[in-house]
Amino acid sequence: SSSVPAIEAGCRYYNGRPLINSVNGKAETMAAIFPIAKKYGAAVLGLCLDQEGIPETAEKRLAIADQIVATAATYGIPKESVLIDPLVLTASAQQNQVKVTLETLQGLRQRGIHTVAGVSNVSFGLPNRDVLNSNFLAAAFGAGLDAPIINPLSDLMMNTVRALRVINGQDQDSADYIANSQITTLATKQNFSETKPSGDNSLRELILEGRKEETPEKTRELLTTMAPLAIVNQEFIPALDEIGQKFEAGTLFLPQLMQSAEAVKQAQEVIKTHLAKANQPTNAQHRILLATVEGDIHDIGKNIVKMILENYGFEIIDLGKDVPIAKVVETIRQEKIQLVGLSALMTTTVQNMKKTIQAVREAGLDVTFIVGGAVLNEEYREFVGADYYAKDALESVTIAKQFFAEKNEEEV
Repeated sequence: SSSVPAIEAGCRYYNGRPLINSVNGKAETMAAIFPIAKKYGAAVLGLCLDQEGIPETAEKRLAIADQIVATAATYGIPKESVLIDPLVLTASAQQNQVKVTLETLQGLRQRGIHTVAGVSNVSFGLPNRDVLNSNFLAAAFGAGLDAPIINPLSDLMMNTVRALRVINGQDQDSADYIANSQITTLATKQNFSETKPSGDNSLRELILEGRKEETPEKTRELLTTMAPLAIVNQEFIPALDEIGQKFEAGTLFLPQLMQSAEAVKQAQEVIKTHLAKANQPTNAQHRILLATVEGDIHDIGKNIVKMILENYGFEIIDLGKDVPIAKVVETIRQEKIQLVGLSALMTTTVQNMKKTIQAVREAGLDVTFIVGGAVLNEEYREFVGADYYAKDALESVTIAKQFFAEKNEEEV
């Protein structure tokens, strides 16, 4: 919880030794939580992030971990009572960061610091998630992970745990492994062959295949015979719609979606340059404000939403992450924004999403809100007072199209 009184109340009434989730590298967070942990004898989970967000190198994450452990010691909390989360990011959007997590685990093991991690984060947006999760779990165990957060109902995950306990000697005589020796295999097998160019060099097909290096030149070629708006309507939009249908059907996955979105983005830059030279307007349909709420430093999902919305011709004002409530209110007022997308990845920052929406309403601004993020659902949408919940980037597009279509009808 982000509520200090709630944490203390939980520690007071919990019948056992609690684990407080969580502290991070921010001094004010440690100053608020460590006295409670000391008072009630609680263990503490520490996140390798600070006011600047999640570091992109193992060295910086380890520096934060060292600071958390050292600060805990000044409150009389021993190193053994601190578990550090190196932070697992998704391979579909930040593939290079998976290795950083493993390197951080290795460094923490060398320091004798206990570790915990949410394993399944690594596979978000990818097919056959259990396969990737179980392999990452094995790699994380090898790097020094002590306490994985996993799905105990997954046979693949539990078999990985059982196998490790045989290898490290915890499962004496392999008794548990033998008792659970009926290894579950995948009920169905899908062959995800390496994507190969179809031979069709139309702009639409280049977008579908995510061939971003080729879309700019093809767009320049089409501009000699087609109007910019015709290219958007006849090439961009049909390709994006088909990608969206495949994504919804589960036959296309997040990395492919992002590759296609980048291919469109490259083509759009050519059209923007062409229009600028010809002194023509870019015809952005409508403007949408995006922000990750105050206290939340996760912005991968928001950035994907931004990319997809821009592909469909919407102009995006992106305020970034950890955005103060006052800045959201002021930007809406100054830019006369009608539609706002708010993102939150952590349950602890959903409260700030609610406060942001309340502040905008109290300022008398007529704004429609879309909310999204890993922890969000329809119940949370109702709790924070938003108008729409979007489960993914493509649903954001659907909502935005519907919203502005209705606005246009009202204005006619």
